[in-house]
Amino acid sequence: MSDELLSGGDLEDALARLSRWGIPGRMEGMKDLLERLRSAKQRRAQRHDLSTAFDQLKEKLEEVKRLEREGLERRRSTPAPNEQMRQAMERLAQERLGQLDALPEDFGRAVRALKDYEFVEPKAAEKYQELLKELQQQVLGSYFKNMRDSLKNLSPEQLERTRQMIRDLNRALKERMEGGEPDFEAFQRQYPELAGSAKDWDDLLRQLAQGMAAMRSLWQSMSPDMRSQLEELLGTAFADPGLQAAMNELADTLSQLMPMESYEHGMSGDEPVSLAEALGLMDEMNQISDMEDVVRSARASGDLDPLDPDQVERLAGPGARQSLEQLQKMIELLEEAGLIRKDGERYELTPRGIRKIGQRSLEEIFATLKRDAFGSHRSRSRG
Repeated sequence: MSDELLSGGDLEDALARLSRWGIPGRMEGMKDLLERLRSAKQRRAQRHDLSTAFDQLKEKLEEVKRLEREGLERRRSTPAPNEQMRQAMERLAQERLGQLDALPEDFGRAVRALKDYEFVEPKAAEKYQELLKELQQQVLGSYFKNMRDSLKNLSPEQLERTRQMIRDLNRALKERMEGGEPDFEAFQRQYPELAGSAKDWDDLLRQLAQGMAAMRSLWQSMSPDMRSQLEELLGTAFADPGLQAAMNELADTLSQLMPMESYEHGMSGDEPVSLAEALGLMDEMNQISDMEDVVRSARASGDLDPLDPDQVERLAGPGARQSLEQLQKMIELLEEAGLIRKDGERYELTPRGIRKIGQRSLEEIFATLKRDAFGSHRSRSRG
């Protein structure tokens, strides 16, 4: 900081420049913190392959088709009590096998087409329902992150509870938009799986908005072909009109109450990810992007308080946390050392700080004289 003041800047400018650039070899600045965040996001982008997000689900679809084909062939080859029943089974098998052969190559459209297919093999029908249930779990789990555990093995009763929960949430948020004060604690007691970890309505809204933003980012980061498949999958998994309407209403309400930025993330790695992992990855990268925005804004405002050190460490590593904490404590340490104090809205040097700067100035002058003494010529004067 002394260097900054020696160059003629005032204290506020010196503090701002110190925060922005740090002290080489001794303290990182906002520029370094921003680079750490960028690197954390880039590592994720260069590691994962978004095009594999449907691969696990595709394998499950292939299993459904295989089980149905095997069931049809088994029934086809089983001796019938009479010729009429044999011919009927043959016609049924040919019809169903033809329908399976005619399924679209596009994964999403194939899943949707099977929605109206009449399965002959019970195991195949069961596996198809499991596929749809897994889709529901992964998508709902991205929207309602706190509910991921409770959404496992999603039963019809749990799905109905989720539907009712979203309706109640929509009513509470609508009341809040109209100036009312819905009872958060009552909602939290009724739906602890969703609101249990939230401090208040704002905290819950922030969590929900992050989930919605992750889905939007996934959509934006996908190729047009994958977007089409995802659209088909979501339409099939959430064919329930009541649930779909409630989710749409919640999305509209959140966009008004808690608008949250979603980002497009280019992925260039080769490590496979499931749909659930892809949504989690989008959420992490969105959070890092939000942190980058805070740091960029702090270049002007100096306010890094919105950044949570625990979150920074979780997403960008311990080095980023240390960098953040040093920046957050810089002013505090200077005040504790008695070098600066706040005068209204601005900081000023204390008498002790002025003495330190004076000492630093003498050190600079002495260092200059010393360099000259060992330079190409000697000074004849002394003083």
